[in-house]
Amino acid sequence: MTDNVVAIKVAEYDDLPPPRVATTLTRAPRVRDLYWCRLPKDAELPEFWKERPAVVISRNAGLNGVVMVVPCTSRDQKGSSWAVKLEDTIDGGDSWAVCDKPMSVAVSRLRAQRSSPRVTEGDFTKILAKVLQVTPTPIMSAAKREKILGLLQSRHGKHMNEGADAGKILDDLLSWMINLKD
Repeated sequence: MTDNVVAIKVAEYDDLPPPRVATTLTRAPRVRDLYWCRLPKDAELPEFWKERPAVVISRNAGLNGVVMVVPCTSRDQKGSSWAVKLEDTIDGGDSWAVCDKPMSVAVSRLRAQRSSPRVTEGDFTKILAKVLQVTPTPIMSAAKREKILGLLQSRHGKHMNEGADAGKILDDLLSWMINLKD
């Protein structure tokens, strides 16, 4: 089987900005909203193209800015570990959120439906978990790790076998990780 690969001359880019397009939405997108999203026509496979549903994953979106979305497809994704089959969809057919392709798009690329479909909290939790699997995790230096282990031992060491307060330990760890310098 051969792929149809097209050799094209790579376009020279100029420094002119793209056009600013007015949004058709009447309210800012919210987390879990489903919209039709008009993706760029100059995409190159395996990038997504054409208008397709997308799930909003960014907070605090405005009407005139950008929004982070996960694109969806109606193509069966049962074999993909990166896809989440959605319970609720825009058109009523089967739809999968393709979580290894999060992208930022202009809010003007989003088109609302008559109803305001949203993915379920359960589906959204699954989507975010998969998106987090494709993003890098912070690297902790050995010095910071040793300092945190020392602080944990001095603060909670004598209680570790007596049923320490897991919430307090987690709060301490998060605080130390954020505030310790390498």
